[in-house]
Amino acid sequence: MRIKKLLLNMMSLKTMLHNTDAMEQMNNPLSPVKMVRESYSRYLQRHVTEVQVQFKDEEPAWIPYETLLAIQSD
Repeated sequence: MRIKKLLLNMMSLKTMLHNTDAMEQMNNPLSPVKMVRESYSRYLQRHVTEVQVQFKDEEPAWIPYETLLAIQSD
């Protein structure tokens, strides 16, 4: 039980770090990030930080923050 709580706390810290990074990126005027939200994925059974992005004239779309980081790393 104690290990489970410790793991949940560690996952929460990781999510908070992603959320903070995403918020900083949203404040950058050159960033495609428009909004940031945190939701719970039943499929993944964890909290996921999502960002709303818009490139050029496209409609805004919500994608996981990890996906945006992978796109930008190339």
